[in-house]
Amino acid sequence: MSTVVNKHTFQVIRSANTALYRNGNWWINPVLPNEPQRYWKNNTETDTLEAFNSAEQDSIDQGNTLQRKYARKREGEVELNDHIERAYWPHAQRQLMLLLILANDEGHAETKGYILPLVGWIANGQKLMTEAQERIEAATTEIDVEAAGYDYEAFALWHQTQPDVQPMIAQGIFNG
Repeated sequence: MSTVVNKHTFQVIRSANTALYRNGNWWINPVLPNEPQRYWKNNTETDTLEAFNSAEQDSIDQGNTLQRKYARKREGEVELNDHIERAYWPHAQRQLMLLLILANDEGHAETKGYILPLVGWIANGQKLMTEAQERIEAATTEIDVEAAGYDYEAFALWHQTQPDVQPMIAQGIFNG
């Protein structure tokens, strides 16, 4: 029985039947680097398992941090959009937007006054998301990226302040 490591995926199998892993895709009883697996590499010149040097590890960490920043910022956008769409279906959003445009064009202050709290509420949600994305962008490590994000107390308060603006009522106000 041996420890084997896949040369491509770095999968480690301890107590493996060596005969099953002699196809050239596995190292048998290699010296395992004293680094996390994400820093392992296959030195194809010497056919050995090695760890990246510290500069290469820093580069890997920077790349992982950038990828995680992108994902975390996208998560915030999805979370905000999901909440808005649960509160106001896209059809209702379009209907209210059209009514707001018409009310603005025709100087219908009462309709605008009814719909504008919703616009302000969405703008506040956007502001919270933008602030979260700025905190994520300012993070310098993967751990900091994971810790950054929404001010959940402010986000919970934002959820609670959702205005009750209904398209049918807005239409009724507009039609007089």
